[in-house]
Amino acid sequence: MQNLSKYVIFGLIIMLAIAIFLAFSSVKTQIKPPVLIKNISVNGTPSDIAITPNGQYLYVTNPGPATISVISTSNNTVVDTIKVGKPNITFPEGVAVSRNGSYVYIADSGSDAISVISTINNTIIDNISTNGEPWWLTDTPNGKYLYVSNATYTIFVVAISNKTVVKTIEVGNGGANKIIFTPDGQYAYVADCCSGSANSSVSVISTSNNNVIRTIKVAYGAFGVAIAPNGKYVYVTSGTAGSVSVISTSNDTLVNTISTGTLPSGMAITPNGQYLYVADTDSGNVSIISTFNNTIVYAFDKSNLPLGVTAAPNGRYVYVADSGSGMVSVLSTPILISTGIPLLYIIVIVVLIALIVVIYYRASTRKVGT
Repeated sequence: MQNLSKYVIFGLIIMLAIAIFLAFSSVKTQIKPPVLIKNISVNGTPSDIAITPNGQYLYVTNPGPATISVISTSNNTVVDTIKVGKPNITFPEGVAVSRNGSYVYIADSGSDAISVISTINNTIIDNISTNGEPWWLTDTPNGKYLYVSNATYTIFVVAISNKTVVKTIEVGNGGANKIIFTPDGQYAYVADCCSGSANSSVSVISTSNNNVIRTIKVAYGAFGVAIAPNGKYVYVTSGTAGSVSVISTSNDTLVNTISTGTLPSGMAITPNGQYLYVADTDSGNVSIISTFNNTIVYAFDKSNLPLGVTAAPNGRYVYVADSGSGMVSVLSTPILISTGIPLLYIIVIVVLIALIVVIYYRASTRKVGT
């Protein structure tokens, strides 16, 4: 009987090894491509777009009618429209949601002010005067300051506590555009549109003293910026050149240049850092870049003047402000799926077989004993 017991155990080990081999050989992984989920009409000219930290609402600027569209992401419908000043006078362009989700900041170049909206009731509760045609803006990771690019080729640093401009930072010489902060909040990267006849630049600002500490040359027409969630790379769109520049933040050097569609503008990176969605405004498509190898892996070509882009905090969706069509496009993100027999199922089968063998073996030994 001892020999039989050894054979049973040995047989079970062989079956388990075969099961593991079959599981790994049969299971295949593939990436489900992103798809267009829905186009949401905002009855305006959507330019910039931002999402609340909880992912429940989108705020979209419409410079033409001077409105802000509020979209519920639960059903992808417009639930509110906020008037900002007067049409053809005010010009709401950039939008940012505060880190705690309580406020929305609108850069209104027509009125030289920043409108502050309460997300509780979607009403304008304050206006911050800047005297410099604010274009784009974002708040620092600690939520204490707004950095605002403007028509004077500078960055306004606005203290949120007292709603005043506390410093003006000179950047580039041809127009400051979008701004991004490193996750730790120590540095800001600013896209400087036209710093020379053939190149643009990115200004690196130390937030400890609000001084430019470094300037990085990139392709001409720098506009949008995004940063990897781990803070290792900054991505910059260059509209005129039709490319995205990749900057290593470890030494602030240009490490790669990715060709895109025509006039790339806004962009966003997925929370897992795997994909970069780039709005190619003139060619009317959205390029999806894998950050693993810095190549375009997918593209949507049914847009009409796409501009602003933002990603949902859960990483499942990306939203694109499509100015030409007056729509906000909801795009899915690539999903890794598996096919075949999962390993767990095969192990369960082997265990069941083992139990049957053991029960049979014990029953046989009892008969022999009797």
